[in-house]
Amino acid sequence: MRPSIKSALIATSMAASATLAIGTAPANAAPAPPPHTQSASALSPCGWYTTWTGTAWYNHCGPGRVVIYVDLLSVGGSSEGYDKCVGPGDTWLGSWPGVQGAWYVGRTC
Repeated sequence: MRPSIKSALIATSMAASATLAIGTAPANAAPAPPPHTQSASALSPCGWYTTWTGTAWYNHCGPGRVVIYVDLLSVGGSSEGYDKCVGPGDTWLGSWPGVQGAWYVGRTC
């Protein structure tokens, strides 16, 4: 084997060994702590969302209670819906597509 190829192979092997050594914990190392747990609502997006099961939700991420408008599926183009007071966290709104959306209307309750 030529000296330049041999040197390159040795350098590559040493780099791979160093990477493996850095990423490997010793057998007597303490286990990693569990990940920080969050409430279910912290995992949900803020505002209106649907789940893969066809359920519509509103997650209020702020403090206090607020009024949201819940937009319902309408036939003929008329706007149908209602105001609803929600607190922090997830609030079940109904089935999608019956519930088409929901948004904060700018006031508290």
